[in-house]
Amino acid sequence: MSKGISPTLLWQRLVKESAHQLGHVLGLRHCLDWRCVMASTHDVERLDLKGEEACLAAVSLQSPAPRAPSHL
Repeated sequence: MSKGISPTLLWQRLVKESAHQLGHVLGLRHCLDWRCVMASTHDVERLDLKGEEACLAAVSLQSPAPRAPSHL
């Protein structure tokens, strides 16, 4: 584990990044609101600032639901 980084902070980062990626799986796109979990983050400082939930704007930008291949 990295020195100086608390387990709590690492857990918060894991939760936020996992929620972000799961949002993509569910069809959510990136959000412009930096507080939204669906905001695009390119460094840990921005990851630390955003929340753990998607905002209403991100949910409204949802892509159509992915469809299972017809051969299944």
